[in-house]
Order: sequence, then C-alpha cells, then structure tokens
Amino acid sequence: METRLRYGYGVVLLGLGNVAVGATQLAFGGQSTIVIAMEAIVGILLLGFGYGVVTDPERIDPEQISPRVLGVVGYVGIIMGGAMLAWSALVVVNAL
Repeated sequence: METRLRYGYGVVLLGLGNVAVGATQLAFGGQSTIVIAMEAIVGILLLGFGYGVVTDPERIDPEQISPRVLGVVGYVGIIMGGAMLAWSALVVVNAL
C-alpha cells in the first residue's frame, strides 16, 4: 500500500475510533459531557482529514513530510483506531 494512502487510512481509523469512544461514553460511560464532545469533534475532524487524503493522496507532498513519518503515523493510526473500535465494541457488549 502506498505510504500516503496508508496514512489516510490510519487517520480515518483514528477518527472512527474517537467517534466510537465518544458515543460509547455517552451511552454507557461516566465521562463528562465536555470530554465526550471533544472526543466526537476530534474524531469528526480526523475522519474528514483522513477521507480527504484517502480520496486524493496527492494532497500530501512527500517532499514536505518524510515518508517514514507518514508510514509511522499510518500504522499507529490503524493500530490505535482499531483498538479504540474494539474497546468500544467490548464496552457495548458488556453493557448489554
């Protein structure tokens, strides 16, 4: 997979994870409303930015950002976003 595309998918997954954690906390958690709102807003921003990169990877200039940095951010986003989605699913299943 191309590095810029991997970066985009990582940011999208991280955004989905943030939105999922915010929704899970709203439904079943004990966090304050402001923290939930911040999670949701950050998640929506990440989703939008990541979607923009996935639909047009040329938006990121490889001469401005190191391909190694893009790769690391992509992998970390994929791992963290996936973990956040899994955690949210686990909380929902345990709450039901």
